[in-house]
Amino acid sequence: MAANKLKVTQVRSEIGRVDRQRRVLRGLGLKGPQTEVLVDNTPSFRGMIKKVLHLVQVEEVSGTAKKTTTKRHSAPPPPPAPEGATPAKASASAKATAAKPARKPAAKKPATKRKTPKKDPKDG
Repeated sequence: MAANKLKVTQVRSEIGRVDRQRRVLRGLGLKGPQTEVLVDNTPSFRGMIKKVLHLVQVEEVSGTAKKTTTKRHSAPPPPPAPEGATPAKASASAKATAAKPARKPAAKKPATKRKTPKKDPKDG
């Protein structure tokens, strides 16, 4: 029996590849090396995979799982801030903008006279 889903893992970078292959990788939902997605086992997805087979690794997966994307170096989300606390970044940026004086508009330079005389077209 055929698998319901295909697990596609990008193993090579898209750098230096033609735009058409880059668009196929984006269409599959791959965002960079070591990202994985689950796609349906349909002729359209199989055709896309065939175009970038040298950049991906494919495994057949049975069962119904939803589409997931994982990144190798993903950072965990920051912990929630305690109640009543303001974020440190917001307060630092507020202090920085309050400390800067207002800029004066630049003074216009006076017009200078032309040093070379105009050539008369009649003189030739």
